[in-house]
Amino acid sequence: MPTTSTPSWLTADPALLGELQRRIDAGGPAVPNRLGVSGAALKTALDALAAGARARGPAVSVLEGFMRPCVRAGQDVEARIWRRRLAIAANELSQAVDQVARLVVPAARGESSAGTAWMVANGVLVTAGRAARALAALPRGRTARVHARFANGARARVAEIRHDVPSGLAFLVLERTASTRWPSPVPLSTGTASEAHVAAIGFPLPAPPGREAVSAAAYGAVFGRATIAPGRAEIHEQGLTHDCATLGNSAGALLLDLQDGHAVGVHVEGCRSGTAVGAPAIRDAMGRQQLRASETDALESVEDDEFLEAVKRTAADYKDRTGYDASFLGEPVSLPTPTGPHANDVLYYSGPDGQKTGNLPYTHFSVVMSQSRKLCFYAAVNIDGKQAKKLPRKGKADAWTFDPRIEKTMQCGKTVYKQKKVKRGRKTVTYGLDLGHMVRRLDPVWGRPYKLANDDTFHYTNACPQHKDLNRKVWGKLEKYILEKHVLAKGEDSVPKATVFTGPVLKAGDPLYRGVKLPQEYWKVVVMIHPDTGRLHATAYILSQADMVTGFEFAFGEYEAYQIPLARLERLTNLDFGSLRDFDPMATSRTGSGLESTAEAHARILGPKDLVV
Repeated sequence: MPTTSTPSWLTADPALLGELQRRIDAGGPAVPNRLGVSGAALKTALDALAAGARARGPAVSVLEGFMRPCVRAGQDVEARIWRRRLAIAANELSQAVDQVARLVVPAARGESSAGTAWMVANGVLVTAGRAARALAALPRGRTARVHARFANGARARVAEIRHDVPSGLAFLVLERTASTRWPSPVPLSTGTASEAHVAAIGFPLPAPPGREAVSAAAYGAVFGRATIAPGRAEIHEQGLTHDCATLGNSAGALLLDLQDGHAVGVHVEGCRSGTAVGAPAIRDAMGRQQLRASETDALESVEDDEFLEAVKRTAADYKDRTGYDASFLGEPVSLPTPTGPHANDVLYYSGPDGQKTGNLPYTHFSVVMSQSRKLCFYAAVNIDGKQAKKLPRKGKADAWTFDPRIEKTMQCGKTVYKQKKVKRGRKTVTYGLDLGHMVRRLDPVWGRPYKLANDDTFHYTNACPQHKDLNRKVWGKLEKYILEKHVLAKGEDSVPKATVFTGPVLKAGDPLYRGVKLPQEYWKVVVMIHPDTGRLHATAYILSQADMVTGFEFAFGEYEAYQIPLARLERLTNLDFGSLRDFDPMATSRTGSGLESTAEAHARILGPKDLVV
């Protein structure tokens, strides 16, 4: 439809709009541009929309397809920012696709699709809008032939249809047999947020002939298939509006909150200006129909509480921990100081001597925490290669625990990391975030208290939440090369000791997931005494989703490792490493055809040969 003001789907997400503008400057989006629209035409249409002018046609459809994609389940979207958000919620999305069904009703010749419905309670589906009206219009004799087809191939006959007139919803009670195993219900949201990033999940049907023909061509073959359409929802007291690309007849589609995997509503009608019945109204309608809603995730827990917090300690148990040793290398290497927005965000506590400190000491390493993020700014460890021990993991005996010296509420604990499993056909799929060690388990495992050092690494303060698809291969190989090739090796090139700082890059715009902001980048600084010069030698590395050359962001999981100047890392992390930056070989480095400034130098790490040492 023509527009008389700038559409919300274009302006609601400045970062996504910025990516679109950069892509148009580089030639235009590729995947949604099935209509062959030129880059110049896209720029003209974008400028017109941004100015609030009336605009329509193929160019606008291509822009809509980029900003508000709709893809078949399992396919990637082109916008990297959306790809990252969807990848973070990949577990919940994958499960939700199995909880959504296509409604099939009897027709004059065989059968036809009526819309989408999804599991709202055990053995009960919910739908709305045109789908609910189609069910209500069926002759009494034909209702017994209505059935639901799930994305995984399962088919269920509808035993009863209950229409809730006040809400316009229809609830479909599925026929139960001795072998019935329906997908688990989607928990209804109990949140109070006024807006959320959501995804509409359903089986869109083609609109009547002539309607949205150009738009449908821009999106490709999505009709009749399980699709995912991300967007933004504004949540009101009893309803909500959203800007997802709910193409054609998408009535009954599930609106899933990408942050926690709960249902915020059921789609009624509209595309990129859609209306929906919100979770509170669904809950009220179920009460009128004497149905019980699913309020919580009913998935079975994989990790029990004994594993996630099997060790109960008190602050007195840590009185002998000395932590990071600044003089460990023979030259002083102080802990970095948080600056800028981090300066007033350090979590302080009362140490054994009663003094206020932000240094949480463990065995051979220390952690400095962020109050607002409940994660560490960094962890600092001393490594002694000559005394290193190879201690195997102990399985469930390696129990993650809270640090009793600070409040549990200041630590991301088991509620963030607790994993779950669901049956998907004959397979059991595990969902949840990984506990990513900041100090590697084996790094502080040396000397006489090495077993205690191993146990100390299993504190939540030493972990950051990481998506299971995060590609740690390059990062792991990098650390293995630096430490095992030099610190743990024997021979002329080996050095006996090293100090390593590791942490997340904490940014205000990091995406939310289950109430926690997930860091998108990680960094590491390795400090040694150079065997040739006898002086300090400090190198900095970052695992990033940002292309250091173009500024484009990779999709979530498409990480690259870079070696960068320590001075540049200080700016990225808002940490001051003091004079250590003077011992960085990349302070002035030669890459390509000439010298680069400290501010912009970088080296992509694909292997040991790429390191600037």
